[in-house]
Amino acid sequence: MTTVKNVWRIEKTSTGWHSSFGTLIVEPAPNTRCTVNKFNAYESARHDTKSQAIKYAERGGMAGRNRGEIMIETSV
Repeated sequence: MTTVKNVWRIEKTSTGWHSSFGTLIVEPAPNTRCTVNKFNAYESARHDTKSQAIKYAERGGMAGRNRGEIMIETSV
């Protein structure tokens, strides 16, 4: 069964924190017990701190219309 939801993905990178809003699609891989994650980004921004990225996502991005679950990934 395929799951589709709107999310904010916040990632720690070598240049700072990046927040991306988009659609996360999780679907089962054919003939295995694994899943395939796809992410289609609609809006993204770079931030200096983690708290700036979280506040940006909580406000709904630049226009304030993009609302969704916030996922934080800290691997570099």
